[in-house]
Amino acid sequence: MHFKSANKNIVELSGIITFLQQQSASARMLFSEVTTLAKILLVIPATNATSERTLSALRRIKTYKNLRTTMSQDRLNHLMVLHVPKDRTYNLDLKKVATEFCASR
Repeated sequence: MHFKSANKNIVELSGIITFLQQQSASARMLFSEVTTLAKILLVIPATNATSERTLSALRRIKTYKNLRTTMSQDRLNHLMVLHVPKDRTYNLDLKKVATEFCASR
């Protein structure tokens, strides 16, 4: 095995990075697909619960009745932006937001 590790069964990411950096440019080209796959695997969430919650919120916000009314795509986008980062929107000072909004008009 090319990677040195205290435990033979566990290889750390830093060991893999060091190994790839030590290779020649032509050898690294061979690893390009593996690198792409590793990047994809590192950003894929373990579950799809977050996306499911977001889609459920979208269904609640834009029901069939609203689909036929005048809700524009911009308004829907703004509502979803407010819904998704709940921790930020719950802590908003609404009086301050309203004051800034009125002052900007």
